[in-house]
Amino acid sequence: MSSLPALTIVYHVLKKDHAPSVLQKGLLYGEQGEASREPHAIKVNELLNEYVPPELKVKGIDRQRCLYAYLCLDGRILDLTNGQATPAADWRPPKGSAKLQLSISPGIAYLADLDAFDRIAARVAKGASRKVVVQLARAYWRRVLPLPVVLRYYATTGRGLTLKPDAPPNLPPRFGRVEILLTKSIPPSAITAK
Repeated sequence: MSSLPALTIVYHVLKKDHAPSVLQKGLLYGEQGEASREPHAIKVNELLNEYVPPELKVKGIDRQRCLYAYLCLDGRILDLTNGQATPAADWRPPKGSAKLQLSISPGIAYLADLDAFDRIAARVAKGASRKVVVQLARAYWRRVLPLPVVLRYYATTGRGLTLKPDAPPNLPPRFGRVEILLTKSIPPSAITAK
């Protein structure tokens, strides 16, 4: 296995007026962003947290406490809205938002499947049975991967990620829309406004 970098780059997006504070104090594990405070997101995150596998829970995975980031792989950011892989220098956050570059240890980060999250959210919104929602939650957690695994075995495509030919057969072959879950606070020294 080829060696992985000691630090890797991911991106965080927040309202422009919150950026000066974050650049001064850092991003704090446990502080929820605005999207995580919406009632439907809270409900889905609480449900998912009920089924976090113990091996992920001990690593700090908690959908209500983790920090969220955009994956940057092969020099391209994967957009949360459509999975489009765009060169990091060309990618622009939504209007009124700031783009922060985070230098992180890959060991504190996990890739999560946003399409799997949205399937659960849609079923919860439609009042699906507990059995169906639990099955979807378990399927969601099976697709959460440590970032070092992603860096080693996946490549960007026009949209999303695909498995490299030398990857183990037990990994998901493809991801569309993804997000990164960070399990530790990020100090100001590791954050750069872009």
